[in-house]
Parts: sequence; C-alpha cells; structure tokens
Amino acid sequence: MIASAVGLYLMALDGVLNRLEGTILVAAAIAYTATLIRWSKRENAETKQEFAEEFSPEALGAKRGFAHGAWNTLLLVSGMGLTVLGADLMVGGAVSIAQMFGVSDAIIGLTIVAVGTSAPELATTVVATLKDERDVAVGNLIGSSISNILVILGLTCIAAPRGIDVSEDVLRIDLPLAAAVAIACYPVFRSDQQVSRREGIVFFLIYLAYMTALIVFRT
Repeated sequence: MIASAVGLYLMALDGVLNRLEGTILVAAAIAYTATLIRWSKRENAETKQEFAEEFSPEALGAKRGFAHGAWNTLLLVSGMGLTVLGADLMVGGAVSIAQMFGVSDAIIGLTIVAVGTSAPELATTVVATLKDERDVAVGNLIGSSISNILVILGLTCIAAPRGIDVSEDVLRIDLPLAAAVAIACYPVFRSDQQVSRREGIVFFLIYLAYMTALIVFRT
C-alpha cells in the first residue's frame, strides 16, 4: 500500500498519468497478486486448515450442480452490469453537482464519489469485524486501496488516449496526504498486530479534518 501510494505520487509529478505509467501500475498489480498467491502456498498447515473449515462449500452452505452454478453466474454478471450502470449514474450526478455549485470535478470526486464508492467496503469491513474476522477486514481495506491505484487507475490511464491530467492541488495536497496516511498505517498495524479503537478514532478525525478543509478552502 505504501509503495503504490508513493509510486503514484512520483508518477504524477509531471502533472499527467500516461499510458506507459498505467501499464506499469497494472504490471505491478499482476506482480503483487502473483506474490500473494506464492506466499499463500507457504502458509502453515494450521492456517490452511482454519481457512478450509471456515470457507469450505459445506461451511458456507453452498449447493452444487449446474443449475446452481448457472444461477450464481447470472447473479455475478448482473451485479457487474448494475455496478457499471450505477458508476455511470454516479459520475453523471457528481458532474452535475459540481457544475451546479461551481466546484471542480476533483473536489466532487474526493468527497461525494469517494464516500459513495467506499460504502461497500465499509459494510464489508464492519461485518467482518463484528464476525471477528479481523484479517478479512484489514485485508479488504489494504487490498481495495492497492487495487484502486494499481488496477483501476492503471487501466483508466491505459484507456485514456492522452492520459489523465493531475491538478496542482491534487499533486500538492491530496496525493502527499494519501502517501502519508499509507505510511502512518504501517506502525499502527505493526503495534500489537491490531488497530485499537483510539487509533481508529484518530484516523477518522483526520479524515473529518481533511473533508472539512476540502469544503471550506477548496470549494
């Protein structure tokens, strides 16, 4: 997470993220995924047994058979389609709001769109935490952060013919802050191998301060 955030900042120093940099980000995502798979094969027998017990088809109550598989495939495809449609509607609505209030698209992206797209991650993390699946909760946050930078932004850069322009404010404030938060997470995660409630409150207050600064000083 630290490497992806810092790497993104360094790539954006020239004010644009081009196709080559997007390709590098996607390649990094592939390398990262391959490394995770390789490391997972080295897990001890106890960890593998615990995973097998918790996520086996029997434990999850999964049904077998072609009909059930086809139904799950239909749900997956439908969900992906609705996600794309919802994303298109969200972007259109966000741009309209930006034009209505005379603020930049970047500010809307950093506030309304960011909060909206993070809602599923919040729900997943809270549910996993309440079920005492702390590894799933932390893994979801770290994995989604890395995927947003390496995969989503990388593919977007590749798809954009002239790359993605990075505004001066984003380069001067938002990207350094993102890198700083990623760096700050490391000692927090390393301390006692857990994130305390106090540390969570501190992170949340920092986010509130950041959002307040966006609204007050940049709108």
